[in-house]
Amino acid sequence: MAMTDNAVLLKVNALSMNSVDFLSGIKAPSAALEMDGRAPVRVHVLPRPCAEKVFEPFSVEVPACFSIHFSHSYEDPDTGNIIAHFSGWPPSDSKDFLGAWGGFAPIFDKIPPTYIWRLEIDTTSKKTVHLDIARGARNCCAGKQLHSFDLKVEFSHSSFEHMNHRRTSCCTP
Repeated sequence: MAMTDNAVLLKVNALSMNSVDFLSGIKAPSAALEMDGRAPVRVHVLPRPCAEKVFEPFSVEVPACFSIHFSHSYEDPDTGNIIAHFSGWPPSDSKDFLGAWGGFAPIFDKIPPTYIWRLEIDTTSKKTVHLDIARGARNCCAGKQLHSFDLKVEFSHSSFEHMNHRRTSCCTP
């Protein structure tokens, strides 16, 4: 989840629950999650109760990716588009949600590369107009994996795009 002055963004990754394995006790909840790393995902855009710009809620399709944590989002003052940044994985053929993270300890050589992504949503056409690794963030995670506690460090990187946002708003599980 991320927030702007007027909107709440809820990004829904392409996950499904294998209920039989979970309910029978064969797998823990996280192990029973299955992902489709090549499927598009959805972002639901809802007005905040305190929004100055009133609008009807809408959803947009976003190209395949997997978001882990949002760092910040804002409304571009020139275009009115919503810009959101999040840590996440690129499209993949993985079906196992946290396979490389499972077991006694994570297998760091097998964990997908984690990047900081920039998502832009056109609020007029209600479409995704841009999704890519954020400018200046392509190699900021090189040699190590990005975790939520690293976001403060990564977003202070001198070449990372961080203009126009007034607050950082995110929720994590």
